[in-house]
Amino acid sequence: MEAAAVISTNVAGVNPVTVDHGITVFVEIEMESERAGQIEAAKRLFATVPEVQQCHHVTGNTDFILLVVVRTMADYATLTRRLFFGNNTVKRFRSSLSMTGLDQLEPEMTLWRHVLHASRCLHVRRGQFRDRAAGHGGHAARPDQSRETLVAAGDMVMALQTLVARRLDPTDAATVSVTDGTRNALPGMARILGDARSFVPEVSAMIESHLRRIARSTAAPAMGSEDFARFLDHVPGCFVFLGNGAASKPRHNPGYDFDDRGLIHGARFHAAMARHRLPPA
Repeated sequence: MEAAAVISTNVAGVNPVTVDHGITVFVEIEMESERAGQIEAAKRLFATVPEVQQCHHVTGNTDFILLVVVRTMADYATLTRRLFFGNNTVKRFRSSLSMTGLDQLEPEMTLWRHVLHASRCLHVRRGQFRDRAAGHGGHAARPDQSRETLVAAGDMVMALQTLVARRLDPTDAATVSVTDGTRNALPGMARILGDARSFVPEVSAMIESHLRRIARSTAAPAMGSEDFARFLDHVPGCFVFLGNGAASKPRHNPGYDFDDRGLIHGARFHAAMARHRLPPA
């Protein structure tokens, strides 16, 4: 079988406890990049470390799974500082200590069958994309003399949202997410910085007012329509949302049921508004 290349390697299993290396750790590693150069460099590095007994390049959210055997946890901490914390190509890693010492062959076969099964059934095909808008910068006071790129990049972000909605068959499942570069994570905050310039205070005030309006309307869009808006074309007023209770279905929901107990709160509001606006007797 060796001559036929069916058996490629003969391995002797050593009980780590008998050689004073009784701690077994499974390490999941996520790299900063999936570029081939970084992956191959990581493989070469792990191959030089005696404590790394197995190294698997895997699919899914993890790039590598290592089986590490060490004598003490202090030794493992030293190893992590050398391999991971001091390595700027490693983004994060997670350690799982083996709690039970079992037979050396079959548990490992079971483990890797489980990893392969999970990768096929629970994970999808994932690819990263990167793009760069190239123009030439200029002074913020003369945007006409530059080829500014941020507006084009913003348009691209919006266009990418139509890929799934308008380019795929409705029965196909897919997502396209623009991130801040962190894999598998949507940012919870976005910062937009810029300049606003004018010669007169009135224009500056107008720009600030519109900036605030755009920020508020973009962050919390609402496209509801209401005939009350026609009244405001003729008489100054305001539109008030009166709650219907925490357990209420939303408006326009087939299960919506107006709670008549809310009428008293509406009546009190209008009475208080009348008392506030009308001159005292």
